Amino acid sequence: MTFDDAKFQLQQFLSDGLLLVIGSGLSIAEGIPGMGGLTTELLAKIPSRLESSDDLGNWHNIEALLAAGTGLEQALHKQPATESVEQAIASTTIRFLLPQEAEVMKRVICQGKVLRLTRLFGHLLKSPRGIPVVTPNYDRLIELAAEVAELGVDTMFVGSTFARFDEQRSRESFLLDIQSMKAHKGIRRVYRDRILLYKPHGSFDWYRVGDNPCRIPFDLEHPRLLITPGVHKFRHGYDTPFDRHRERANAAIDQAARFMIIGYGFNDDHLETHLAARIRAHVPTLVVTHSLTSAAKELLSASTSVALVHHYSESGTTGTRIEINGEELLVPNSSLWDLDHFIREVLEP
Repeated sequence: MTFDDAKFQLQQFLSDGLLLVIGSGLSIAEGIPGMGGLTTELLAKIPSRLESSDDLGNWHNIEALLAAGTGLEQALHKQPATESVEQAIASTTIRFLLPQEAEVMKRVICQGKVLRLTRLFGHLLKSPRGIPVVTPNYDRLIELAAEVAELGVDTMFVGSTFARFDEQRSRESFLLDIQSMKAHKGIRRVYRDRILLYKPHGSFDWYRVGDNPCRIPFDLEHPRLLITPGVHKFRHGYDTPFDRHRERANAAIDQAARFMIIGYGFNDDHLETHLAARIRAHVPTLVVTHSLTSAAKELLSASTSVALVHHYSESGTTGTRIEINGEELLVPNSSLWDLDHFIREVLEP
């Protein structure tokens, strides 16, 4: 397989019926710390934010797992957090990541930085139904990337500064025209180009005001709607708006003709019940990521319709490994696993 052969085959994944799955790897590439940085912050800050000896004991058990190299998600499954520890994890996560997100946004808005996803949107077919995007990320870089690309963002909330959760009104807010179809004695609805954004774990701008979930773009001294890792996320996942985002994400996954998965580690049961089944059913799937987790390798090896673009380091040489249809191509001294390089070297002339 030559690079031109690989390039042609990779381009075929970005055709009609595409669904994007965006993991934390893309946010890391843009400057927001990943799970490693967050874990370091939690280890440093959580003890001072707990008051009872029971909560401290619970945290020390989690801390021991983290110090031994267990990932945060796995640690919180092995040692479930108390309610107070869970709240401390959520508040520490917010305090740590919000300034990082703001810095990236400032570089985009004030300094002309172009996000990788903004560039990718320019190469995707704009379906009249919208481009479905599923993410476990809390940050709002996807929303920003889409709007800079002049795409609408359907979050299922309606409004700008005090947006209410209303799935139908959100969809209809993107309606541009209703055209008569005389030959069929019906009408055709014309919608603005947009992404359909599903965030089953919540977002930094989601709050609960009274009994109602709201989307508010500025910081409030008020609890945000976020699902933190661990066993409790399944309980919280049945609350609105998490439940509707999860249900709509799963429905979009079931209907997708193909997937592009970027910077996602396949360590989330919330997302993978439907996604894993579709990949095993040989739905065409393109994975672009720096590293493949053991969970990812196990799942992706079960399908004959997966293409992998990821980093390799062997015998003192680093580069990109491309795997398609049982064939492998090593591209030394390249970073095609980085979406920025992938777009420039695979998608652009």
